[in-house]
Amino acid sequence: MNEASLRRIIVEIFRLAYVRRLVDLLGGNASARLSSDEVLITPTSMPKVLMKPQSIVKIRLDGTVISGGNPSSEWRMHVGIYRVRDDVRFVLHTHPPNILALTRAGLRSTYPLARQFRMLVKLPSSIFKARKCRAC
Repeated sequence: MNEASLRRIIVEIFRLAYVRRLVDLLGGNASARLSSDEVLITPTSMPKVLMKPQSIVKIRLDGTVISGGNPSSEWRMHVGIYRVRDDVRFVLHTHPPNILALTRAGLRSTYPLARQFRMLVKLPSSIFKARKCRAC
């Protein structure tokens, strides 16, 4: 998949994640692996529903910005996943407001958000591997 397509997919995923209340206006982040050393990632401090494909930041696995502004403040988590799992092509880190509220109240949710991700948006199968999600 080419870079322009991945940029559009990240923007669309966040639009849908916001509509489905998986993220609030500023919460959450996403990244997509471009190559063995390059990643596209959402920018920091930008309302995700206002993102455009050109807003997405391109970085190397060492955090060096190749193009764009400042990457998500959680870029290290994304890069860490890509370093240890060469089969991972996409990371979506959500901050569902309802789950955060339950956590603040000391309650626990068992809702399997990871299983529902494929239903969030139709994506090319090349982004997903057929293996079962470890978080599910």
